[in-house]
Amino acid sequence: MSVHRPVHRHWLTALGAIVGAMMVAAASAAAQAAEGAAAASTENASYAAIAGGSFRSILPSGGKERMDLRVEPFSLQRTPVTNGEFLAFVRAHPEWQRGQVASTLADGRYLQHWRGALELGTNALPDQPVTNVSWFAARAFCEVHRARLPLWYEWEYAAAADARVPDARHDPQWQQRILGWYATPSSRLLTAVGRGEANLYGVHDLHGLVWEWVEDFNALFIGADNRNQGDPDLLKYCGSGALSVEDRDNYPVMMRLAMLSSVRGNSTTTNMGFRCAQPAAEPYHTDISLQTQDGKRIAFDTHGDHLRIVTMFYAGCPMACPLTIETVRSIDQQLTPAERGRLEVLMVTFDPVHDSPSVLKRVTLERRLDTARWTLARTTSGDVHRLSALLDIPYRALPDGSFNHASILILMDGDGRELARTGKTGLPDPSFIEAIRRSLAAPAHSS
Repeated sequence: MSVHRPVHRHWLTALGAIVGAMMVAAASAAAQAAEGAAAASTENASYAAIAGGSFRSILPSGGKERMDLRVEPFSLQRTPVTNGEFLAFVRAHPEWQRGQVASTLADGRYLQHWRGALELGTNALPDQPVTNVSWFAARAFCEVHRARLPLWYEWEYAAAADARVPDARHDPQWQQRILGWYATPSSRLLTAVGRGEANLYGVHDLHGLVWEWVEDFNALFIGADNRNQGDPDLLKYCGSGALSVEDRDNYPVMMRLAMLSSVRGNSTTTNMGFRCAQPAAEPYHTDISLQTQDGKRIAFDTHGDHLRIVTMFYAGCPMACPLTIETVRSIDQQLTPAERGRLEVLMVTFDPVHDSPSVLKRVTLERRLDTARWTLARTTSGDVHRLSALLDIPYRALPDGSFNHASILILMDGDGRELARTGKTGLPDPSFIEAIRRSLAAPAHSS
């Protein structure tokens, strides 16, 4: 005879509370992870990758005549830093709050348009570019965000582009639009960042909003006889002197030189802001070998002229991986045939034990993937760990044979350098598509 033990209501209540607490904790952790991923995606999206190339600056080279110089690849913030962003910075770093900064680092006008040390007010709206900041303060902000101020040549290179071509400096219409800004009274209310048309690289407001600090502003007027910095002739022309050099047509950029050569590192003005830059990402160099859906052996490090979308997946994935594939297909549909012809896709499985070449081949057939452009591949279990860490695509094997993993798309150039990244799946990420188009369109920069 079976004995039915009474179920104590208080035990069930306690168990329910425990389960509820676990569910809340799990939901909270998931929300925090999602917020972290969104923040990382936003921070990455705020920078535009600029491929670099040959460029002729308005500054003479070495004190003699102008020559083509090489601007290395770098990334530049798409818009100037805003009041809201700088407020978050001074809250986290009180030493940079108004009233706390030494006069050697910022003069008495530092953030004078803010209502208070930690309050913006009506004269400093959150989405307006921050001004009245010194070079020292701007530099500190960028360093906190693992970045730096752009070099003069980098800023000049990026600012030479309009929406169509990489060098519009000799276009009369381009010049006239910019000169119109110089004719606008500096007392006008600043607009929000990002309202101006983006240039070829996806960067806004390089002209028409505020002046901007550069990392080497003080080298623009340093001569060979004082405070030499590397090459003694490097950028030793002051702005007023530069106005008499060869490229008189490029008056807007010369005005910037004049402005930068007239200030000190602790100077602040109502129309001087800044944006940050970063060096280009280092190429993903690795000796990892892959085996494709056709059984062919290839190196992950293979270089070429094509761009490549790289991601990780596994064939038995019930939902996230099929969604990732469909996201890439949707991206494909928004590109022209010519653009698609220069874009390849590489998907590496988390599960080399079960995802044999024949299994990978079946996925390409079931999903009707164009294998002239799409490569599904496997590697060893050890190299899956290495590749996941290299690409920063986290995953974890579960006891039932499935995998928890992030769904990340990475855009790489032919040298294996990361150009863009997104964690958005389902609907394609517009900024990721924009990065693909810019990268395909960006030619070598010539004078």
